[in-house]
Amino acid sequence: FVSLGHDNHGDYDLSFAEVASYIGRDAHIRFSSLLYVLERVKRLSGLKKSIDENDLVVGDRWDISNWPHQGAKHPEGVDWDWINWLKHAERVELGFPAPNLVMYLSLPEEHRQAARAIREGIDIHESNAEYQRRVEEMYMKVAQRESFKIINCLREGRPERKTIDEVAEEVW
Repeated sequence: FVSLGHDNHGDYDLSFAEVASYIGRDAHIRFSSLLYVLERVKRLSGLKKSIDENDLVVGDRWDISNWPHQGAKHPEGVDWDWINWLKHAERVELGFPAPNLVMYLSLPEEHRQAARAIREGIDIHESNAEYQRRVEEMYMKVAQRESFKIINCLREGRPERKTIDEVAEEVW
């Protein structure tokens, strides 16, 4: 339940479905996105300090990862209005620094799935292959729109993964 407060008419405790229907069709995506934003807010001062004190700061999935992961849950596919809303909330309203460069390491879902099969402790999203495919599609759309550097982690013309050193060479 979500508590919306209290006034002279009584409590306003509503189920999330009721809140979503009040706010609109994409309320659940916006709400869940904001939970991840709040998690990053806790780390924002440390990130800003690192940026101030260093020439290079490398991050692993910051605000940008929220766009494809939450966007993959959108029933109608890519919603650029929602992504723009989230980007504005994070970058303008909250002051999250925008990266100078984003590299997307592209690896098809079937290869990621094989890697997860030997790992323990995967979460509900990682175990959902269809969701992971939608996330991959979203990442590619966002990467193209936002001009990310896309690094293909498969060998040219062959369905096998590049080594860590081969990928690192493309990154650096």
